[in-house]
Amino acid sequence: MQLLHQRTNDLRVIVIDSLETLLEQWPFMQDGLERMQSSFKAFGRVSPEALLKLVLRAVGEYPKGGVVFVVHSMNTPAFYGIVCDCSTDFTPRTCCVYAMYSSGSPEATKAAMDFITDWARKQEFRTVQTWSPRINGSGFRFFEKSMGFKRCAVLFEKAI
Repeated sequence: MQLLHQRTNDLRVIVIDSLETLLEQWPFMQDGLERMQSSFKAFGRVSPEALLKLVLRAVGEYPKGGVVFVVHSMNTPAFYGIVCDCSTDFTPRTCCVYAMYSSGSPEATKAAMDFITDWARKQEFRTVQTWSPRINGSGFRFFEKSMGFKRCAVLFEKAI
């Protein structure tokens, strides 16, 4: 386990860089997945196995191409994030926040986004991308005003 950021005595970011740390944090991550899926039907059904594959990809690419981390607030898990390199040819080096879950702590969410930005800069990424199934004003305001993202596309999908 690697403690990378400690914003306050109550808030710390733990990077998952070993199987031991992953096993310690996995119950919170799996619970977050279940809560997200019950709240946002747009996610479809993501299995715990699919989440684990993404986690293992990011852990395998750490530190240069991916990172998995958990923010603890007052020694309780409050947020997790999974970030991987999603760069393509002829584009700036880009990382994508593939999964994130917050138990509702605005401070933990802010700490997580600060951590992602700092980590991405250190690994020489040029942009950070994320997405949300919330296609409404409050979702846009959260990412644009609170987190500093700029809307660059709206994705449309047709089930076939």
